[in-house]
Amino acid sequence: MIIKELTTDAEYKTIYPTYKEEFNEDLSEQQFLDVFHNMASEGCRLFAVENNNEIVTVTCIAIRTDFANGKHLYVYEMATHPEHRSKGYGKQLMDHLEGWAKDQGCEKAILYSGLQREGAHRFWEHHRGYERRGIVFKKEF
Repeated sequence: MIIKELTTDAEYKTIYPTYKEEFNEDLSEQQFLDVFHNMASEGCRLFAVENNNEIVTVTCIAIRTDFANGKHLYVYEMATHPEHRSKGYGKQLMDHLEGWAKDQGCEKAILYSGLQREGAHRFWEHHRGYERRGIVFKKEF
């Protein structure tokens, strides 16, 4: 098992099916690439766990700073391929990224998770020690 940063379109394409399944079934591969390139221009980075030459867990992160939280690691999305869940890959990836964030001067990690992702909520709360701290409001235009 290795943890690595994904940096090329070829690598990004390998995780597209997982992102499509977990976050937006209507997302085309080109839309996925376009959105991530936009996010990357704002400082987002993709990290993955690879096991036996297969990417099994992936997350999009960035270092952010705001008044309420100071400098922090922001986790945009994290997904583990359904066949590889509950094997410790998400834990190992987050152990790595939280250590990296501390080295970058971050004081905490923050993430948003959709209400429907109850399995993910169990992971964050029970296995990672994250607390529910707010409500997200959204308005479509």
